[in-house]
Amino acid sequence: MPFRVKKILAVSLVLCSLMPAFAQRRVAVLLPFGSGGAMQESMVEFYRGFLMAADSVRSLGQTLEIHALDAGANTSQLDEILRSGELREMDFVIGPGVAAQTDALADYCHRHGIRLVMPFNTPYASLPSNPSVYQAIASPEVQTQFALQLVMENFADAHFVFLKTNNYNERGVALQNALRQQLEQFGVSFSDLNVNADDLALDRAMSITRRNVILLDSPAEPALQHAAGVLKRFQDANPGYKLSLLGYPDWLERAEAYSAVFHSLDTYIFTTFYCNPLSGRTIRFRRQYKDFFHAEMPSQSPSLCMTGFDLGLALLMDNVSPLQNGYRFIQVDGQGGYVNSFVELVHYSPNRLISVIR
Repeated sequence: MPFRVKKILAVSLVLCSLMPAFAQRRVAVLLPFGSGGAMQESMVEFYRGFLMAADSVRSLGQTLEIHALDAGANTSQLDEILRSGELREMDFVIGPGVAAQTDALADYCHRHGIRLVMPFNTPYASLPSNPSVYQAIASPEVQTQFALQLVMENFADAHFVFLKTNNYNERGVALQNALRQQLEQFGVSFSDLNVNADDLALDRAMSITRRNVILLDSPAEPALQHAAGVLKRFQDANPGYKLSLLGYPDWLERAEAYSAVFHSLDTYIFTTFYCNPLSGRTIRFRRQYKDFFHAEMPSQSPSLCMTGFDLGLALLMDNVSPLQNGYRFIQVDGQGGYVNSFVELVHYSPNRLISVIR
C-alpha cells in the first residue's frame, strides 16, 4: 500500500488495480490526530480501520485519494485547514472528532457541496436543515425509536410483560412507556408485573398461548440478576410457558458472565453495534490488522478500528454486511441531514446459538 507524505499527519493514499476503474473518489479524514494521549490513540485506531476498508475496495477497481488531516482539538487548526481550500475538491469529509468543530465544518461542507460524515457522537443541532451531513451515531432517543420498530416487526404476535424491579431508573421506565404506547397503538397485548410478585401473580401476568416478551424497567446489573432468578424459577416450574427476555445494549458488556442466563431465557438484546469475537470474520480481521500494522489489534468494545472499517465500506461499497457497526442512513424529515437508523437484535437462543436480527 503506497503512502506519500504531504505534511505531518497528512498523507495521500491512492489505491489502484488492473481492473477497470470507477470514478476516482476523494476523501478527507479530518480528526485530532495530534492531540496526544488516549484521544490520539483512538483517532489512529479509527483511521487504521478506514485504511483497511479502503484496501478492500481495490478488487473492485476503485481509485481513491485519501487525505488524513490533523484538525487539532479546537477551532484554530480547523479554521486554517478550511482557509487553505484543501477540502473543496473532496467528495466526502469524515469528521470532526470534537464537538467544538461541528458547526464550522458542517457549514463549510454545505456551502461547497461536500458530504460530511460525522463518525462519532458529536451533536449537531442544525441536522434537520443541512442535507450535507450524515450522522453515524443517532441520538439515544432516535436509537430507541428504531429499536422499538424492530421489536414490533419481530414480536407483533407476542404478549409483552413490563417487569417492575427494585432498581428502576428513568431510562428503563422511559423505554417501557415508549413500548407501551406502541403496543396500545397496534393492539398488542401486555401486562404489568412486579418482580416481587407471588407465583399466582406471575401466572396471571403471563400468556400460555403466546410468547411472553419481558422488558425490565432498568438496564442495571442488580435488576438483571434479580429478575433472571425469578423468571428462571417460573420457567422451570411452568415449562408450558414460552418466555423471552428483551435486553438493553448495556448487557452486552457483561455477555461473557451472563451468557448462560441469556441463553436459558431466550434473550434478545437490542443494540447499534455488535461483534462476535469467535466468528471467523472477526478472527480474520484481527489477523489482517496484524499483517497491516505489525501489531496486535487493541481489545476494546466497541473497537474503533472496526468502526472505521465498517464506515469505510459503507461509504465505498454497496450491500455490505457489517463487521461490528451497521450503517443505514435515512434523511431527517425527508429534506434535512441524514441519520444512521441501523439497529439490530442479538439473539441468545436456548440451543446455545447466537444470531443477529436486523
